[in-house]
Amino acid sequence: TPFDVVEFFKGPPPAQNAAPLYLEALSEFGSEVSLCFWPQGKVPREEAERLMKVFQKRDGEFFRFEEAWENDPKSVNNSAIDAWLAEYETGFEKLIVAQKRAECVFETGIGFTTLLPHVQAARQLVRVVKWRTRRDLQRGDYERPIRDIEITLRLSRDLQRRGGMVCQLVSVAMDNICCQEIVTPFVHANGTEKEHCNRLLVMLDRHEAESNRRFAEAIRAEYVMARKTLHDFQH
Repeated sequence: TPFDVVEFFKGPPPAQNAAPLYLEALSEFGSEVSLCFWPQGKVPREEAERLMKVFQKRDGEFFRFEEAWENDPKSVNNSAIDAWLAEYETGFEKLIVAQKRAECVFETGIGFTTLLPHVQAARQLVRVVKWRTRRDLQRGDYERPIRDIEITLRLSRDLQRRGGMVCQLVSVAMDNICCQEIVTPFVHANGTEKEHCNRLLVMLDRHEAESNRRFAEAIRAEYVMARKTLHDFQH
């Protein structure tokens, strides 16, 4: 092989791996993650239906808020947004706990049909952060947005390790939404000061430096999946 596959599959000791705690946190952002907590991914029907109703309601509210914001930002019901955001508070608390662990590897399957529920839920996280930041800036809170940006960028990086092309593309999408719809409004806000911008620059510099192997990691993961597929066809 053109790279050390054994080294590629090495992960941190379980007690140091943030991935299991991430799954707990991301289950608050998407129903897909629930399959990680049941034997062989078989979620009981009643539980699956309950979760579907919860997250369909949340998703529906998100799209209503987005439409209202596009038409007229002043028409958005702030009380409704705050109630919607409150449903994700537990998820953010769990994310903070997960990110106290320095390393992260999501140990997924290596087939082309492998499910990636944590990746799907991560997309919802950045959407929620966007709306949290809007409300925080309206209130004059400039500390929590910085923390949320750091949480988002860290998760984006943690999706990259051993991740195939889908993981890397979602990571890129998270970065784009974060920079365009969270960082940009933050630096344009009236109360943003030089100290806030300096902290943001440090975070963004670190993120860029630690994400510079993203494409290479995708190619390694895709190589492993292709080898496995060819092996299955042959045998």
